[in-house]
Amino acid sequence: MTGTVLKIVILHIFIAVVNSAPIKDESLAEIIENNYTIDVKGNYVFSFKTTNDLIRYEEGIVVNSGEPNEHIEVYGYYSYINDAGEPVRVDYSATEEGYKIGDEQKDMTISGLPQSVVASLVG
Repeated sequence: MTGTVLKIVILHIFIAVVNSAPIKDESLAEIIENNYTIDVKGNYVFSFKTTNDLIRYEEGIVVNSGEPNEHIEVYGYYSYINDAGEPVRVDYSATEEGYKIGDEQKDMTISGLPQSVVASLVG
């Protein structure tokens, strides 16, 4: 009887280890957080996070509202875990000056959105 109990304990330990292993198949990743807010001016903030640590955050700001040169400036980033297990973050912006990768993240407090909304999305 003791041998059977030991085998069952070892089997349960094996199952626990296998179930706690990181997801290898990226197609099995699930969205665990998803937020989207837009105000009456057209400014927006969205973000999401997946079970395989893919994160994206983006903010769109209406510039020159109601003017002929009205446009949306976009600031954001995405991050993921590379094959070496290291976190990678890429910041980006899209403004009148074009699309840029690697700019410092814009101060999110000047977006025109309530700070509480921005804080809830940033975490």
